[in-house]
Amino acid sequence: MYNLKNKISRELPKGVVPRTFKDGEPLLYAFNCALLERDTGTTFIYTVVNLTSGKSEIISRRTNPLTTSGVEAIVERIIN
Repeated sequence: MYNLKNKISRELPKGVVPRTFKDGEPLLYAFNCALLERDTGTTFIYTVVNLTSGKSEIISRRTNPLTTSGVEAIVERIIN
């Protein structure tokens, strides 16, 4: 298994221009992407935004917020 803890950051990567995201607040940064969380009141929607291209994709919808193991699973999906 890939050691993800060394690749996940709560800080904006160096050299990346800070920006406002319309799809939620960044939870973490990994592999030049930001993982955003948006709470709709009944569902948590997790979106990944590529910080280079600006492209975004919904990666998960959940009724409960992410746990530590859930974050690792989503970061593995970002890698793929």
